[in-house]
Amino acid sequence: DGSAEGDKVLINALGMAFDIYSGYAWDIVGFDFTGSGTLATGYGNSEMALYAFDTNDEKSKAVINTAAIKFKFGNESVNGTLRGGYTRLDVGTIGTSWRMNSHGYRGFEAKMSFAGFTLGYAWADQFLNEWDDKYRDFANDYTQGRISFVPVETIDYIHSIGLIYNFGPDKQAFVDSGYGEAKDYRRNAQLAVAYPFSIGEEGALVATVYGFWGKYLDELYTRGGDIENEFVYAASLDYSRPKLNAALAFAYTDGPNSGEMEMGLAPYANSDKRIFAYVNSQLDEHMWNGLKTFKLSADYD
Repeated sequence: DGSAEGDKVLINALGMAFDIYSGYAWDIVGFDFTGSGTLATGYGNSEMALYAFDTNDEKSKAVINTAAIKFKFGNESVNGTLRGGYTRLDVGTIGTSWRMNSHGYRGFEAKMSFAGFTLGYAWADQFLNEWDDKYRDFANDYTQGRISFVPVETIDYIHSIGLIYNFGPDKQAFVDSGYGEAKDYRRNAQLAVAYPFSIGEEGALVATVYGFWGKYLDELYTRGGDIENEFVYAASLDYSRPKLNAALAFAYTDGPNSGEMEMGLAPYANSDKRIFAYVNSQLDEHMWNGLKTFKLSADYD
């Protein structure tokens, strides 16, 4: 295709994983452990094996993805969970993605549920992505300091608070809100609201609206311009009945500083996003400044 050799990807790989998610001893304490290994050879960054930035090669690796202790407490009316260590996080605007294996954070999350509400807080200072073999400090560049001639600065920590409220028939309606901050780097917030409507005896319509806000804390990251507020707006209608599903949706991205909207608190490869991108393809991580996306879909069994 005429592209440079460094832009191509060729990999042969065999992946293995081992996962333990325990119950709770004495109904209080448990642990999670996941490990994975990849036997690989190739070049380019497939984002599946250990990638060497200096040589553009992919190599074999073995890594502990998760090693965390967890607690639960309370009763049916008021209950909570606490998990910490090397772990997945899912609170507010901090999320954890799965590729071949789970990404992870060094940090903790705490959640409490009561009267339809779930209140949570998460904090982390390191991240493991799929093409690395160790947890690393957050950095202001996707290379995480793994290229000697690309200077990076460490982001000391990220943290986020989230509040979810489930209500309506069978608690299927929800309001999901979150606010987060990466120290001296970026702040973001998001709000999703969904409500189901019954249409006849067998049909259901779910209306969803979603909004995301982000803002850098230093002009170093604004592509030469002043610091501006950045937004994503989205709305969708999803219709379902036996054998038939259909959807209509729209989204708009306004990210003048990022160019490619930065949905995570730390840059790509340093943290994962927790968003409700109902409109964009599940395989598409890119939401460009000015991008307008329309979706119309239907399937019939």
